[in-house]
Amino acid sequence: MDLKQVQAGIAAGADGGIPVHAKVFDDGAAEVSQIIGAMRDLRQLVGEQELLMVADSKLVSYTSISALLKSKVPFIAPAPGRPDQRRVLCQPRS
Repeated sequence: MDLKQVQAGIAAGADGGIPVHAKVFDDGAAEVSQIIGAMRDLRQLVGEQELLMVADSKLVSYTSISALLKSKVPFIAPAPGRPDQRRVLCQPRS
């Protein structure tokens, strides 16, 4: 088939879910590789305000989690290897 696809990355504010950031990716772009760029874009957008990344299983990679911890960005993601998909909160130390 010759169908074209794109991926859309959207970030919303906690105060009503209003989109505050959007980016379009080629369908060949790996979702796991989009986390760090999104975190950097959002950090630049909000400055020193509190930021919480909430993501699906695509956040769970060594590279993404290391970058989030280094940047002191708290996140919520599925616990690795949990079939019930419980989420875990990680609050990096200051």
